[in-house]
Amino acid sequence: MRFLSENIITRSDLKQIETYADRLFAKVGIDVEFTRHFLDRVNDERNKKQISTAELVRIFNKTYQKFGKAIAKLGPDAEAVMKDMRTDINMPFVLNLTKGGMLELVAKTVMRKKNFKTSNKTFPVESCKVHKTGKTLKEVTDVIKNVSLVQRSSVTKDILGWRRNHSTFTRSPVSRAIC
Repeated sequence: MRFLSENIITRSDLKQIETYADRLFAKVGIDVEFTRHFLDRVNDERNKKQISTAELVRIFNKTYQKFGKAIAKLGPDAEAVMKDMRTDINMPFVLNLTKGGMLELVAKTVMRKKNFKTSNKTFPVESCKVHKTGKTLKEVTDVIKNVSLVQRSSVTKDILGWRRNHSTFTRSPVSRAIC
């Protein structure tokens, strides 16, 4: 199985991702680098489905949002893995100390593997959408479900669409289509 040539991530694509990740992780004092093996493995056929640049950007973004400060606290010579639980992408990395005293996150490799096992610390993220309130859509949905359960317990509807609120009846404004 060969990937289409327009989907292959090039060295310049990887450079752009690195620039984005550098700006993101610079806030916690980390510089991001990729190995040559990373470029080879991102386009490998063993991934089954091609890893896209959007997926790589998303894993860096979500990992920074959730674990940015925790990764910075690991210190030099630490090894860990970024895991995207939705896309099954795993990115092992090592933290090195540069001559300037800055931490360098070196992404050693990347792979799409469902049950990736490692003895190193893992930073799992789920790629989920964020609602305008800053909460994840799952959290917002859970709140809406809880509110609707409370409303349902105080107001019930019969088959004709009449709402029954204790002892009074009112006609529901819901229009019904005749089948």
